[in-house]
Amino acid sequence: MMNATPKISGLLMVAVAIGVGLGSFLAGELSGEHVELGLVPIGAIGMSLFAVDLLWAYHSMIRLMFDLFMLGFSAGFYDIPLSALVQWRSPKAERGRILATINFFSFVAILGASVVLYLLNSLFGLNPAQVFFTLGLLSLIGTVLLCVFYVEPASAWR
Repeated sequence: MMNATPKISGLLMVAVAIGVGLGSFLAGELSGEHVELGLVPIGAIGMSLFAVDLLWAYHSMIRLMFDLFMLGFSAGFYDIPLSALVQWRSPKAERGRILATINFFSFVAILGASVVLYLLNSLFGLNPAQVFFTLGLLSLIGTVLLCVFYVEPASAWR
């Protein structure tokens, strides 16, 4: 859609990677010595909102890089507390097996996402910006519903 060169594509990937790194670092700093699950909804909402905004951002390289950076930053806020929770709650003797199982299911989910992306493009004719918008909107709705119905106060996890 953007007719981006490999150099531009590489810069966009760097923006995401730096965002993930900084988001992960800040999530770790804010969590300190405990698991801070309050960062997870913030990360999920951030990923959803910046994915939605990609529908309009691809016309401007600066805005696109900002959205991709913030998408990665939000992903760090989302992933680090969940990874810490798994490591904290899993029995030490079972931790390796549990982490391997999580990685397996992550790869299964990636495979499933590839199928969904293919279907959204081929069956519904959505371009990449529309795919990000659709998935971001669905993620935002799911995140809001989970926060309303299932999120416990942060003090319940300490």
